[in-house]
Amino acid sequence: MDRIEQRQPAVGLAVAGWAIFLACSWTWCIGMYLPVLLVRDLGVWGWVIFAVPNIVGAAAMGWVLRRPGVSQRIVDGHRSACLWFSVVTIAFHIFFVGWMVQRLLGGWGIGLFVATAALVYALRRDLAVGVIVLTCSLMAMAFLLGRGELFGSLTPPWQHWRLPADLAGLAAVACLGFLLCPYLDLTFHRARQATGEPAGSIAFAAGFVGPFLLMILFTLGYAALLEYGGSTVASGVLGLHMALQSGFTVAVHLRAMRQASPARWPWVALAMAVVVAGLIPAVERLASMPGRPGGEVIYRCFMVFYGLVFPTYVWLFMVRRRPWDRAGALLLGGAIAAAVPFYAMGFIFGPVVWILPGVGIVLAAGLVRRPAGGTASTKDAPRPG
Repeated sequence: MDRIEQRQPAVGLAVAGWAIFLACSWTWCIGMYLPVLLVRDLGVWGWVIFAVPNIVGAAAMGWVLRRPGVSQRIVDGHRSACLWFSVVTIAFHIFFVGWMVQRLLGGWGIGLFVATAALVYALRRDLAVGVIVLTCSLMAMAFLLGRGELFGSLTPPWQHWRLPADLAGLAAVACLGFLLCPYLDLTFHRARQATGEPAGSIAFAAGFVGPFLLMILFTLGYAALLEYGGSTVASGVLGLHMALQSGFTVAVHLRAMRQASPARWPWVALAMAVVVAGLIPAVERLASMPGRPGGEVIYRCFMVFYGLVFPTYVWLFMVRRRPWDRAGALLLGGAIAAAVPFYAMGFIFGPVVWILPGVGIVLAAGLVRRPAGGTASTKDAPRPG
């Protein structure tokens, strides 16, 4: 397998370039839309609880994996999990573009997304292109702010007596997902391996406290606009922002997959993307439920991967350092199966407080003792750090 190249410490502009790369690679359809749902349902505190563990967890990875070789050992020991993380992420963005971006920008949005992804992948100048993508998003933000179309009032239909419990459920799953998922992100590992110290830690901290924070503040600003509708111009500008960011994210994940496993995984991702794109119209109609359009239901279902499936894997096999064997696989599957009903209630049906027991199940699974004679492999299950 090809290794992602370990380079000399980056300095100056290179650190800024990696910081922007990280911010754009992490400005997913999650950061561009989940806060809209959270602010709608829970008010601005929903955005705060989304933002804090998100920024802290992503920025911390640069420091946690600061020792030379640790990031590469994680990729080597958990290659399949990292690759599946990218596959699901690409499929999620294909769905999001076919649903939300098409709604905002029509077929032009899909075309822009495909063109952006193809161009970024072909150019192999990800740091420079990241600067361009971020600049376009900041221009979109400034344009809508100048028109007075950002930060409109959005009144959640909450029940005040239930709000603290719902916020606690959101905080639990946000911490679990955002503190653990970064360790499966191949684009993060690429950045960490391309920078030495202290450049790497600085790039991670600057990228998420700086441009990424601006991007999710932008999402907070247009939450009311997406919920209540805005001008045709505003819809087009938001569609442009989402298409460019989604295209960049998909391209850098494809490149990271090819570097980590050049043989077949990028083709698996592309095949899944085609399937997802073809199923979007039918599945969206079938998934509709009272009070939630089909697209939102599917979006929330995708979130279960990042709030449950992937963090459970990291918790068991990286943090708790269980070996990947039959017992470990059964524990992973059992924990996910036991927690899924609570996540479904909290993510899809509500109220959000239902997620708390699900998070408790995941954490408890990490306390299950290994079978007699079972030992963790320091090669195959490295602890981050």
